[in-house]
Amino acid sequence: MICKESTWNAITKIKGDKRRLLFKRIVGTCSQYLVNPNGNEHFLYENIILTCWADCSHKDPFEHWTFPNNKLATEHFNERAHNNEY
Repeated sequence: MICKESTWNAITKIKGDKRRLLFKRIVGTCSQYLVNPNGNEHFLYENIILTCWADCSHKDPFEHWTFPNNKLATEHFNERAHNNEY
């Protein structure tokens, strides 16, 4: 598992079983992991990108996107690596 301890703790507190299990699988088996200078964490798992926003004003700091295929997800993930706004 690659992530900050605070991220893992936030995942374990997600109430929906399906969503919590998906995020655990993503974090536990992601193919790429990125932390931007602003502290945002990004995980690439197959055709899904999961982001944990470092500066979030509500209890759930997670957002995820599902792409039509792995190639598009990887391209989008790599764009985030070079964009400090993400």
